[in-house]
Amino acid sequence: MTTNGILSSHDITRRILRSVLESRKQKRSTAGSRRVKRIRFGILRSICQLWRQMVDTFADLLSYRDLLWAIDHRHVESVRFLVNLPVKLRGNPLRESQAYKRPWDLLTRDILQALLVHPDFVPSAGNNWAITTAIENLEPEIVKMLLDHPKIDVSANNHWVIQYACNNQLHRGTKASETAASILRMMLAHPRIDPSVCDNMAFKFASERGLTSVVELLLSDPRVDPSAEDNTAIKRACATGNVETVRLLLADPRVDASVGNNEAIRGACHMRNAPVVKLLLADSRVDPSDKDNEALKYACGSGNLDVIRLLLADPRVDPSSDNNALLRATSEGDPNAVKLLLAHPLVDPSARNNEAIRKACERGDPYTVKLLLADSRVDPSVRNNEAIRKACQRGRINAVELLLTDSRVDPSAKDNEAIRRATDVEVIELLLSDPRVDPSAQNNEVIRRASKRGRTSAVELLEENK
Repeated sequence: MTTNGILSSHDITRRILRSVLESRKQKRSTAGSRRVKRIRFGILRSICQLWRQMVDTFADLLSYRDLLWAIDHRHVESVRFLVNLPVKLRGNPLRESQAYKRPWDLLTRDILQALLVHPDFVPSAGNNWAITTAIENLEPEIVKMLLDHPKIDVSANNHWVIQYACNNQLHRGTKASETAASILRMMLAHPRIDPSVCDNMAFKFASERGLTSVVELLLSDPRVDPSAEDNTAIKRACATGNVETVRLLLADPRVDASVGNNEAIRGACHMRNAPVVKLLLADSRVDPSDKDNEALKYACGSGNLDVIRLLLADPRVDPSSDNNALLRATSEGDPNAVKLLLAHPLVDPSARNNEAIRKACERGDPYTVKLLLADSRVDPSVRNNEAIRKACQRGRINAVELLLTDSRVDPSAKDNEAIRRATDVEVIELLLSDPRVDPSAQNNEVIRRASKRGRTSAVELLEENK
């Protein structure tokens, strides 16, 4: 203040105090200069009440960095002071500081409470980073504090908050799991949280992950619809295979496991999950023969014998349907699955012009080929000896060896195509040992092909057998 243009002692003192804080040496913004300024600021405020009042008017000398420093060093009073000025925020101060890298303790909760008072603090910043971090660190008080804040937006990032709370049950010990469950219960009771948002995404997510306790908790909420999106929850649960989750869902009358042309059981068979398949077969609505017995085809392709046995024991399942089950087993599955199917009275391995043996030889599994050749209904010579021609072309030495022991097989068929298309030296050598094979067919095509491909050993072998 001035009197007739003359500075008062109050004004002089104020200018002196400010000059101390604005020392020329401190004008450059470095970590050291900011540290000195903070120390001086604290000392001057501690001298007396008058000086404190004067220094507190120098808010322009304090910055966002000072706030971050106060948070990092857990100086709650400093945080409150800077928030009350208020210091201008340039982001999410709690996230940008180092404090969040340490477990949130009582002091950090006090700091967060102080920050929430700042008029520009947005608790939902960073896709609700603050509340998801509190959920992960099992801090129910902080979660509630944030949920109660008028600026919180739990719908950010497709309502990720509720999904995150459900996911937080994963890989937790007993005590931690109980805390995580209490947080989820608290959130479900909060008016801001709706677990049915995004077409019950949280429930579908929990079902897919096999979070049985979460599924049970969500099912108790009247807002949750377990049949949402054409019963996606049960379909995903069966595909991923958590038995208890599937059992829980099937017990709910709103859930229909037969939707989507019985997609649930087809998914369970594809994922080789016998206990889930057994549960589904016990549901009268489920039809394992749907989509031309696709469940059995999936099971035979994946090779799970327990699943195959369960399906074959069901009278609705027809393993002979277009012979697809046997074909899938011979071309992709386990030889033991082939054995199971061959023992079934409805299965004919010669169907579709003996396609099973042709597929098996092309694949080359010797156990499957041996099983099929041992069946009197199978003829490996069909389609002009396609089985041995394909086996030679693919280099399936074991299959070729087995086929040559069958008197019906002619390795010279189609002008010796078996050796003409062979590229594997062992296969060529095996064929050359058969007197019916002529390696000179088609103007020595086999030696020309081997030479063109740089198969030196094959060329030498053929030259020796001219």
